[in-house]
Amino acid sequence: KPKQPGDERTSGENVVKAPGQGALHVVALESGQVAAAVVTIDGKRAGTAPLSSLLPVGNHAVRLEKGTKSVERQVAIAEGRIASIRLELGP
Repeated sequence: KPKQPGDERTSGENVVKAPGQGALHVVALESGQVAAAVVTIDGKRAGTAPLSSLLPVGNHAVRLEKGTKSVERQVAIAEGRIASIRLELGP
C-alpha cells in the first residue's frame, strides 16, 4: 500500500547512538508541496519544518502550524531509530 501524507515510518537502521533516544524527522506539506511550518513537540517549540530532532523513547505529540492551518499527530519514538512523518496542513 502506498504511503499517505501523515503516515509514520521507522527506518530499519540503528543510526541514533544515544541510549534511550531516537530521532524524529518532520516534513510539512501544503497542497502536496513541502512547506515551512512551526513545529511544536510535547507543547514546546522545536523549530521550523522540515526538522530533525533527537527525542527520548516514547510517544510524543507533534504539532505543525502555519498561519491559521495546523495539524497534530502522536508519534512513537523507538531507541536508535528514526521516525519520519509527512503531515499535510489542512485547508
